[in-house]
Amino acid sequence: MEKENFHENLTALHERFGKETVFINLSHAAKYCGIDPRTLLADRTFPRKKMGRYYKVALISFARWLS
Repeated sequence: MEKENFHENLTALHERFGKETVFINLSHAAKYCGIDPRTLLADRTFPRKKMGRYYKVALISFARWLS
């Protein structure tokens, strides 16, 4: 069972980043939250994945984390 605001968060993220978007950059996630990217990296609960030299965030995981 999904958290209460999951679908609203996912819809808002799709509107912001596009329906076809699967991953976003860590910097875009931080900007969306209004915080520094280093703050997100320090949060052990934040869903990030290192791809090469960059951190990416899956939109679905990000929506769950925001809920």
